[in-house]
Amino acid sequence: MTLATSFRSLIQARHEGGDHSSAARFLRECRDALAPAELSVPAALLADAGAAQWCREHQLSVDVASVGKLNSAVAADIDPWLLTVDAHGFTAAELAQMADLGVGRVVVDDVAQVAELGACADQPLDVVVQQEDSDALDAVVVAVLTRRTLRLIGVRGGGDPAVAVGLLIEQLDHIRRHHDCLLTRVYLGGVAIGYPQTTAAGVRAVGVAVDEAATDACATLRFPRPVVVIGPS
Repeated sequence: MTLATSFRSLIQARHEGGDHSSAARFLRECRDALAPAELSVPAALLADAGAAQWCREHQLSVDVASVGKLNSAVAADIDPWLLTVDAHGFTAAELAQMADLGVGRVVVDDVAQVAELGACADQPLDVVVQQEDSDALDAVVVAVLTRRTLRLIGVRGGGDPAVAVGLLIEQLDHIRRHHDCLLTRVYLGGVAIGYPQTTAAGVRAVGVAVDEAATDACATLRFPRPVVVIGPS
């Protein structure tokens, strides 16, 4: 199935009824254990009908990392505004179709992606930057800020979540100081929480570690507490 075909065949009816699956219960436990951080569900879990239904009912955001996973999310009737799409690997034509769909957020990691998105986005589109190198980060940030239809809302990174959240808040502080732009969201991608192997206690441990690290970083930098979004692997 092509990306264009998926867009044309977007399911209109909501899935109703049915018992929630063990995967859905796992997602509920993750959401509760990670609070105050927010949970973003990997699109692969939408293959489980109960998990997909639970995501729709509770309006959870969904992480999409490929055209195939975007097709899956559309087929599972996830509202496009709930999707956080990693633009890496998308062609210019696919980026244009994605923008037309009205996805909620797009993760970019280079200036070329920003130029392609800016050229095709007719409506304001929220953008998240992922870039570890400070010079490259500045270049991508400037590219987003100078595009009329793109709105920079946060940064994303990976690795050990307790370490990564501190580094990402440092990036937010850098952007505030160098670009006079206060961003409010931090995305932690590929966090080692997996279904069904991770226990509830393991999920809670991640949540506590991230919360403590975010608190310490914000206090040290005197930075307003951002929303932290955790995307399991």
